[in-house]
Amino acid sequence: MKKIATAAMAALIGITAIVGTAETASARDGRNAALAAGAAVGLGIGALLAAPRDYEVAPPAYAAPAPVYDDGYRAPPPRRAYRASWKAHADWCYDNYRTYDERSDTFVGRDGNAYRCRGSY
Repeated sequence: MKKIATAAMAALIGITAIVGTAETASARDGRNAALAAGAAVGLGIGALLAAPRDYEVAPPAYAAPAPVYDDGYRAPPPRRAYRASWKAHADWCYDNYRTYDERSDTFVGRDGNAYRCRGSY
């Protein structure tokens, strides 16, 4: 559509240039009427080019729900995750001290000395 409109505009400009040079120029030959007609044609073509284009909206695609497997039994309760107490202590120390070393159970304080981690676990 844009290519056709562009070609039509180019042809219209070319024709008006040819017709405009073939006439003799005089002050009273109706230039105001030609200006008004040109403006009207330009506005009309501009309105046609700027109009929204019609388009089709595809209907939404619905998928069938996934099949549900039901064997008649309830799900088993979740397993409990047990941790060793030393792991809870090490996790607490890692969370509270950046310089914690798990092998020696110490951290380096602000004064540069090593201290034993005395966590809540």
